[in-house]
Amino acid sequence: MPVVDSSPLIYLAKVEKLSLLKELYGSLKIPQVYCEVVVRGKEKGFEDALRVEAEIGKF
Repeated sequence: MPVVDSSPLIYLAKVEKLSLLKELYGSLKIPQVYCEVVVRGKEKGFEDALRVEAEIGKF
């Protein structure tokens, strides 16, 4: 199972291609990245955080 850090999640979310990770790998290990990208991103009002949260919910 691949481990993903924040940069690929953020950049794939920006170009609306986060679903590629699910297509390629099926499941991912996202350790502390969820907190870093989604929780803190939402606190700061980053739109990418909402995209990442929505796509991760589909995994």
